[in-house]
Amino acid sequence: MLAGPFGTMVLGDLGFEIIKVEEKKIGDYTRHTPPYRNGLSAYFFAANRNKKSIIVDLKRPEGRNIILDLVRTADAVVENFRPGVMEHLGLDYGRLMDANPQIILVSVNGFGSTGPLRDKTSFDLVAQAMSGAMALTTPDDGEPIKPAIPLGDVGGGLFAALGVVRALLERKITGRGKHLEVSLLDAMLAQAACVGEQFLLGASDSERPVRLAPNGVFPTADGFIALAAYTDIAWAALCKALGCEQWQDDPRYRTMADRSNAAEEIRARVNSILAGRSTAHWLQTFSASAVPACPIANLQMVFDNPELEARGMLPSIPNMVTGPLRTFGNPIQRHGRPYRAEMLPPPLHGQHTEEILSSILAYSPERIKELMESGAVAGLQPESAGAVKS
Repeated sequence: MLAGPFGTMVLGDLGFEIIKVEEKKIGDYTRHTPPYRNGLSAYFFAANRNKKSIIVDLKRPEGRNIILDLVRTADAVVENFRPGVMEHLGLDYGRLMDANPQIILVSVNGFGSTGPLRDKTSFDLVAQAMSGAMALTTPDDGEPIKPAIPLGDVGGGLFAALGVVRALLERKITGRGKHLEVSLLDAMLAQAACVGEQFLLGASDSERPVRLAPNGVFPTADGFIALAAYTDIAWAALCKALGCEQWQDDPRYRTMADRSNAAEEIRARVNSILAGRSTAHWLQTFSASAVPACPIANLQMVFDNPELEARGMLPSIPNMVTGPLRTFGNPIQRHGRPYRAEMLPPPLHGQHTEEILSSILAYSPERIKELMESGAVAGLQPESAGAVKS
């Protein structure tokens, strides 16, 4: 529901032309995920800018032929089905290659097509739980915690986008396409490598991952502060800011490895000092001393941060349903400028069907009318048209 759309949005942000193929009845499931603004799902809005929407019935031969015609014009296809669905539809990689030997196919799914779990249904939550990520963020003897950010979906989408770019570079040499695969579980494991490797190198399952110190969230007199002072330079700056320069001479804290071994002791000593003054006091003190620290920002604080505006990370996108809406910008920039000068709003359901058939595939008006009447394709759907009208 998110990995494929997110990955292709990343490509769209980088200037790729993205055609989103949807079915008629529901379309992208996230179109129906609350909360809404004038019928527009915030979830859908967050992963579908810079795309065009075409409705095609993939179960009809005419619909499959339209997809194959699009493949002949395309560089890559990204699909987010379970393994076997593309084959069932008659759109497997061999069929796509017959249409375009240079086509790149990227399959994004829960567990890949080669392991014993290939047919298991998966969502982001499943990938996070099976990868160990939830256990690693759970306090001792506490209830498992799922990170609010869908890291499996986002990571899977990013790896898919990276795969497209890599395959395009390789195609310049070989002249051939490639079928790549990204599973959500694999994507989560790749992101957890820095802690998972500790277990592979001999740590027991009961051991918590080695913690750099001091590094984490610390209580102050009136709240909390995030502090990352584990390098030698940052540790020296912290000791000076706290008025505890003698800690630098303590052999227990001399190196990063020493401080990791003494992480709980260091946390207790830092806690006892920070708890005596306000968050604002410590933020000012640490800023003056170049200690890496910041407040724990809520969403209002995030979006009030002038850094986002300065970096172009809160662009406004025109939208015919809601009017202009702010959204997140592309973090890949050229000297502070986005790759795309103008972002396109997420497409309405079936908004570009006729445009794609006529301008990209050069179908005649008569053929487009025939396809519409047969149900092989469909245009703008009533729920989208109603939202526009209102």
